[in-house]
Amino acid sequence: FEDTHEVRMGVSYNPSTHGSDGYWKRITYKAGLDLSTPYLNISRKSGLGYRATVGMAFPVINGLINAAFFYDRLDLQSNAYQKKIIGFTVSYTLSEKFYRVKL
Repeated sequence: FEDTHEVRMGVSYNPSTHGSDGYWKRITYKAGLDLSTPYLNISRKSGLGYRATVGMAFPVINGLINAAFFYDRLDLQSNAYQKKIIGFTVSYTLSEKFYRVKL
């Protein structure tokens, strides 16, 4: 096992931030890319890993439902190890429930 280094970048687009606009204009569109060196070394061979993600955040009462597709790939040198994953994630984010403090 070795130290890993990682660079992440992403973009987010929200067509409208006004609460009075239609539901479809309040959806946030997201995309991201993650490049990293793996923590795993086999026979002292390092490599490169990356993940590409595209998704959407749907506003619901008291939060957001986030849905995303991702492609994850890890390659060590000389074909010592390869991993490819295509997946889908869904999560729920509470909004303004816990960080609002009332005085």
